[in-house]
Amino acid sequence: VARRTDEASADQLRTMTGVRVLERADGTVLALFESQYWVARLEQEHPELVLDRLVAEGRPG
Repeated sequence: VARRTDEASADQLRTMTGVRVLERADGTVLALFESQYWVARLEQEHPELVLDRLVAEGRPG
């Protein structure tokens, strides 16, 4: 599961298990999670993190 993020959030995400942070050639920072459940947990526990859904992923629900 991928989410767009920012540099400040990326710094925190790099210290966590179950997530990898990558930067695309266009400079977009992406957080790649091992499961949708891990993303949901982080979104709940760390609402301060920027974890934007990607357009191709669609809308929740």
